[in-house]
Amino acid sequence: MCLRDVTTNDIAWAFRIESRRRFDAAVSPRLDRVVVSQQFDPDVPSPARLILMETARPYGPRIFERYASAVCFHPSGTRFLAASAEAIDEFDAATGEAVRTLWSTPGRTLDLMYSPDGNKVLACGVVGHRDAREPVDAGDEGWTMIWDARKNQTTVLEGHTAPVMTAAFGPGGLRCVTGSLDKTLRLWDAESGGELHTFRGHLGGVNRVAYSPRGDRILSAAQDGAAFWNVARFAVPPVEPLPLAASFSIVESVNDDPGHDSISKPSGALLPVPPGYRPRSIPTTLEGPSAVVRIGKPNPRDVPESLGRWLSKAKTTESREAPPPRPKGPQPNPWYQLCGASRDGRRKIYDCSLHEKIVLRDNKGKDLRTWERPPHTGQVAISPSGAEVVIAHFIGSPERATYVVTVYDADSGLPKHEFQNECERFSGWFAIDPKERAIMMSGPGGSTILRDYETGKQIAPVGKGETGLHGGAAFSPEGYYVVTTKLASPTIMLYDPTELTHVQTLSNHFPVRWFKFSPDETHLLVAQMFVHKGLDLFTMWDTASGRRLWSCCGPSG
Repeated sequence: MCLRDVTTNDIAWAFRIESRRRFDAAVSPRLDRVVVSQQFDPDVPSPARLILMETARPYGPRIFERYASAVCFHPSGTRFLAASAEAIDEFDAATGEAVRTLWSTPGRTLDLMYSPDGNKVLACGVVGHRDAREPVDAGDEGWTMIWDARKNQTTVLEGHTAPVMTAAFGPGGLRCVTGSLDKTLRLWDAESGGELHTFRGHLGGVNRVAYSPRGDRILSAAQDGAAFWNVARFAVPPVEPLPLAASFSIVESVNDDPGHDSISKPSGALLPVPPGYRPRSIPTTLEGPSAVVRIGKPNPRDVPESLGRWLSKAKTTESREAPPPRPKGPQPNPWYQLCGASRDGRRKIYDCSLHEKIVLRDNKGKDLRTWERPPHTGQVAISPSGAEVVIAHFIGSPERATYVVTVYDADSGLPKHEFQNECERFSGWFAIDPKERAIMMSGPGGSTILRDYETGKQIAPVGKGETGLHGGAAFSPEGYYVVTTKLASPTIMLYDPTELTHVQTLSNHFPVRWFKFSPDETHLLVAQMFVHKGLDLFTMWDTASGRRLWSCCGPSG
């Protein structure tokens, strides 16, 4: 964690926070103190901690073994709040000693702050979930409360139907706004606790809200993007809203953490949302009730955590059908990895690294042919007709390697032809044309090369002029398209494999993780690296028109 001067971009001081541990932090108004809440870490067997530091001497902190899900400073800087699993507590900022407990909360606190005059405290969160390691989603219940120091009482703000993730006071402290996973913002009278307005339009949960200094705008950040909201008529007294800029551009993006690998950076103009506009992005939560049909007795340890969270919320029904019987005959040897099968399924190719051999078998498991496994084997495949086996391996050093691809006759086991390309750090790959006209493989500098399948002669590079490292390439199921993408790029290119002419450009929202054609090649499903851990954004494209059909979010993997 570091304190940075936003005018000069200089770092005043830095303090290392234990890696992979969740934390919240607050800086005092006079910038002389910082309080950090260091929460539980599943990988480090140490208790949660509250760290109080003076910015003039950050390497002499006071450390308290105490859990806090959120922290904030009083406007005077003399006190600070820390939300424990059960209550909101106030502390002396000079000594770190507890002053008083303001009130008990119904669950984990996700955000809290003082009003500008320091007489009120606004807090919000999720009911229950007192263990910080328990995930929060839209199916849980939320809460919001305001504590008034003059009356020493709390007011409950009722209206949200999901966890309330964020809250903020208006400039005068007479208005406040909350944002929730129910995809709404709600504006409140901070004195009476009455709801003034509900703002709808986000297609994903709201994670952060902020008031403008004049109180005429609210800026919200949600899972589907950011939006401005005109609240001038609700200000006390009402004000005329200032006009928005015609467009918004990023001024600066800073990342000084050498351990953070950012593959997606925002670019281009962000346009203000006009009245009546609905974003095309899709929410990250499932709409309506979910249903699960359970067959047999699955082991919950085999279910990924990201899927387990969704399944725990779903209605489970026992299947009336009996589980499918185990296949008869010899079971597959775990040391033999299936690398591909012919189109008719009569021949299969296996890679056995334990015995250093590559085996061709028929559909009954009988060995037909065996090849010696070359050192640094990169890929093994069988042609769609089953007539050839293709084995690729690396030679040379990781810094400057050569990718060697050899095509063998499946019946005789003899090599038919061989071709090779330079590659970097053992990153070679190949793909066989379903019509067996060409073979596509990696080239130098992250390029993609198309070669004649029979002779190995280079035909042409795919996507000539494109820059960037290879992110993926494949033939469509019937060989009518070649599809490519670059590493960390949201763009997918479709080409004609015979003339290598450009057919379609599919512009996605986020970097492409993987893609897959429908069997009839009319649709392409693209998984993208979404902004939330454990989730991918899936988009279905019409390949003929290049039109986006739908998008939705789901567990990654």
